[in-house]
Amino acid sequence: MAATENRDVTRQAGESLDFPVAAAAHCYAGTMGAVNAAGNVAPAADTSGLKVRGTFVAEKNNTDGDAGDLVAVLDRRPQWMDNSGSNAVTVAELGKLVFVEDDQTVCKDGGTNKIVAGRALKVDATLGVLVDFSAAVPAPSAVTLGSANSEISDVTIGAPATITPQNTDGEIEAVALATETSSNGTAAGCSEVGPLATEAEKIGDDVRDVRAKFATLVGKCEDLAEDVILLDTALQTAATKTTVETLRTKLEELADDVRAIKAALNTQQITS
Repeated sequence: MAATENRDVTRQAGESLDFPVAAAAHCYAGTMGAVNAAGNVAPAADTSGLKVRGTFVAEKNNTDGDAGDLVAVLDRRPQWMDNSGSNAVTVAELGKLVFVEDDQTVCKDGGTNKIVAGRALKVDATLGVLVDFSAAVPAPSAVTLGSANSEISDVTIGAPATITPQNTDGEIEAVALATETSSNGTAAGCSEVGPLATEAEKIGDDVRDVRAKFATLVGKCEDLAEDVILLDTALQTAATKTTVETLRTKLEELADDVRAIKAALNTQQITS
């Protein structure tokens, strides 16, 4: 719980730290010491899980002992370490992380497990590499990517299914009424049956024309609806579905990769 009053503090200088020595470990003064998962210190090596914490102040021989039988003190201050002969640190690596080759040698790229020794401060042809052990961090967790470069852009959509449309562009607009044969007000102005019957016949012709054209419009709209159904069917073909599913899978793999990288970064105290 959070403090509600002042507390006494036991402080320790950051220049040195003591650790129990690992079983069967022989630690030489001036060499790099690394702590394992159990919290015991041993000579630094390219061994998975080790974290370099400094150099041994004094020799500790625990060859015949169990873990914790001896206690070793590690000096956290920068120290000159030997430079690798085959994977040498150069001035180009100044300020960058360097890696453990063995308990007294650092290298540029690291071995199989890339155990970080610290950060290179200076490089000298005689003295070797001046290493800042306070910058030592574990190597980032390896992330196996499920996606590959260009996988998404390489997904191609096949040619769409051939559709034979039922309607033709402009057909609906082309449906036009015939010129009216009847005239507005003519029937009302007829005073005799004969002219009235003639005008009524013309009105009947106009109504029949409107009805016929309306039926034609209905047919064209039906054709248009069938075309929409055909288009929807074509878009739902197995090939199209497969393409969409492939893209979805690749995007899922990409999302998984991003989450894996984020998790790897969150589990490490990585400094630039």
